[in-house]
Amino acid sequence: LVKQYKIDFSQIRIGQYDKETIKELKNTQTKIMVYYADDQHNWDKLLSWGVDGILTNYPGDLKGYVMMKNSLKNY
Repeated sequence: LVKQYKIDFSQIRIGQYDKETIKELKNTQTKIMVYYADDQHNWDKLLSWGVDGILTNYPGDLKGYVMMKNSLKNY
């Protein structure tokens, strides 16, 4: 369906899909935005899966977490 209807962006609620489904969607060039991911465990998982965006009720916490993770990569 993604290719048939030329869907290029998908919003997915946290917990609806697994890593393989996200990978399949990414292979179709679909941008993936996951919403209501509100804790570090889910942020880690989603970032490792390569989602394009995370919507959260705690944007300041997510921003700080991503900045911290990125700074650790540089060491």
